[in-house]
Amino acid sequence: GKSSVYDGGTRVPLAIIWPGHTKPGSRTDALFNLVDSYPTLLEMVGLSSKRDQILDGVSQTPVLLGKPGRRDTNFCFVPYPGRDNAGPGAWVRKGDWKLIRFFCGNPDQSDRYELYNLKDDVGETRDLAPDRPRLVAELDALLRRHLEDTHAVLPVKNPQYDPQAKQPER
Repeated sequence: GKSSVYDGGTRVPLAIIWPGHTKPGSRTDALFNLVDSYPTLLEMVGLSSKRDQILDGVSQTPVLLGKPGRRDTNFCFVPYPGRDNAGPGAWVRKGDWKLIRFFCGNPDQSDRYELYNLKDDVGETRDLAPDRPRLVAELDALLRRHLEDTHAVLPVKNPQYDPQAKQPER
C-alpha cells in the first residue's frame, strides 16, 4: 500500500552492505528515515556536510555498527488523498506509538486522529485514540512542531463544503 499514511505505505525494508563494518546477517528495528540517508552516507565515507548546510536527517551510522540509533521519533507528511482514499495526512512515530492526523478528516472538517501501538498492532487495526487522549495531544504537539519547522503547506477547510450535498451520479 504505497502512498498511504498507514505503515504498509511507509514502512520499507532497508539493506546495507558495508564490508568490514556491518555484521553479515545482522538486523535492527531502528527507525531510519529516507532523509537520514545523506548524513549517514557522508559519515560512512568520512565527509562532513557543508558548513551552512541544513540537514533534515541524522546519521544512522551507529545503527549500522550495531549501536543504538540517533532517532527515536519519525515523521511522514502525505499532503494528498493517497492510494487508500484516507485523505491527506501526516503521522508521527515515537517508540511503539504512531499517531496519524487526517487533515479536515471529520464531517465538520476538523482534523481526525488515529493512534496505534505498532508493537502490539503492526497492521493498525485497533485505533486507540479515543482511549488515550493525553498521548494523542502529546504526539500531536510533536507533529505540529515538525510541520511548522519544515514549513509544510497544510490542507485547509473548504468554506463551501456542504456535507449534505449529494454526490453526482456516475
